[in-house]
Amino acid sequence: MSNLALNTVQTDANGCISLAAYANAGDCFHISVDEKQRIILEPLHDIPENEQWIYENPEIFESIKTGIEQSLKGDVKSLGTFSQYADE
Repeated sequence: MSNLALNTVQTDANGCISLAAYANAGDCFHISVDEKQRIILEPLHDIPENEQWIYENPEIFESIKTGIEQSLKGDVKSLGTFSQYADE
């Protein structure tokens, strides 16, 4: 959905407009109204709070991406079992 789309829409009896042509079911948006009363919708991606630090730290984020890419290529080595650290 990278194309610029300019269309006229009309609210229904409940004051709602449909985004079906521009979004998928379940998509989230941040909504704001600027000084000219234009309604601005910005797509949002929910990130769990306990994972937010990963995205705020570029070094960690890149390290995780590299690890995932290596794993997908099969470039891995076993470090043995970690079962001794599992909670029973």
